[in-house]
Amino acid sequence: MSLGTENIRTGLKISKMNEHSRLLSREYFLEHPNTYREYYELPADVDHELQRVLLNGKQIAFQYFFPEKCEQFVLFLHGFMDHVGPQGPFIHRLVNENIGVLAIDFPGHGLSEGDRYHIDDFNRYEEVLEEGLAQLIQRGYGDLSLLVIVRVEASLRIIYGMMKDSFVLRS
Repeated sequence: MSLGTENIRTGLKISKMNEHSRLLSREYFLEHPNTYREYYELPADVDHELQRVLLNGKQIAFQYFFPEKCEQFVLFLHGFMDHVGPQGPFIHRLVNENIGVLAIDFPGHGLSEGDRYHIDDFNRYEEVLEEGLAQLIQRGYGDLSLLVIVRVEASLRIIYGMMKDSFVLRS
């Protein structure tokens, strides 16, 4: 094989990788929400709403999954270097049990704006939680029992924020 042929193959591989990265980018998924739902196998048989909320100068992605009959609500907050997308199977299970889900991508994660996987101040997590709870109350879900599900590093911030504001954590 000549050096030229190898360069062409490498170039094609890089081109395919760049195309794959573009297709998985935040911007692409925001423009093609159905592709996002299909790619991550998020529930397609329930009402789904993607809302972007401006917090501290960044658009934060709030995704709502509404089963036909919503008896409870879960506020789901992912862990560091994660995002809502891969939680599809878990979200499916919840909505199949008539549990609505508000899943939020932290700044710099998933569909939210910000430097990728960077958090300048962990107080941002608390602000995101407070906005999430305010959104649920504003939409009329404040009377439903609420379960907050968090991943590792967000836990302390969430528990602190809930205690500070006298929210009740139910399991």
